[in-house]
Amino acid sequence: MVASKLGMQDCDQFSIYLVRSVDGRESCLHDEDNPAALLRKAKADGANVSFVFKKNIWMEHDEDEDAALSITFAQVQQIVVKSIYHVDQPLALKLGAYQLQASFGDYDTTLHTAGFLTTRDHSLNYIPEHLLKVCGC
Repeated sequence: MVASKLGMQDCDQFSIYLVRSVDGRESCLHDEDNPAALLRKAKADGANVSFVFKKNIWMEHDEDEDAALSITFAQVQQIVVKSIYHVDQPLALKLGAYQLQASFGDYDTTLHTAGFLTTRDHSLNYIPEHLLKVCGC
């Protein structure tokens, strides 16, 4: 509804999210959700929340669409690494760790030794540019 009021054509690509300020968790609201009721419940639970209108960057996984999922993953990874969307250091570390695990598998003491990434020059694929500048890398 918000997207259509703003004159956007492809409204399905946008949603309202409930964001909890304590941990940053986001929940996408569905058509049947009542924002006022969700806000009352959150306040009754002592949670500080806000609503955010933004573009969805997730997609349903369909086994017939593995190529689309791979392209989406690569695009989002580059958005973070190239600092198009800035993420703070704790989130960058978490995202980098997930990608390292997906790329190189579970930690292996014989393979993943000190200097493992630097010898392969992979650090640029896992650390956002704005954080590399902060650490002088």
